[in-house]
Amino acid sequence: MLLIRPGRFILIPLLLWLTGCHSFRQIQISEAPEYGTVRVTLADGGQTEIKEPRVAADSILGDGAVGFPTDSVAKLEAKTTNVLATVGVVAGITLGALLAVAAIVCAADDSTGPGSC
Repeated sequence: MLLIRPGRFILIPLLLWLTGCHSFRQIQISEAPEYGTVRVTLADGGQTEIKEPRVAADSILGDGAVGFPTDSVAKLEAKTTNVLATVGVVAGITLGALLAVAAIVCAADDSTGPGSC
């Protein structure tokens, strides 16, 4: 008899749900403190991510010693979770895992005869 632990199949979709599908969307500098992580694109093309952003006078500052004058910022983007994509990925992987379990159980359970699954 094949022993299947359903808890293992729940962990993978749960992990995906918690990590989520992230994307960046463009925001104004004044909106930066509303987000945990922002991506700064500078006028010279350089990019960096700032955690816990705040705006002070004419600069955008982050955790630690990270900071840039606002006039050198070409684009500011906020890291957001794409709920629809996350739900789709979690549902797809969950369905795939359930189908795999059903196939394994059907293949292992040959005592009931052919055509029983």
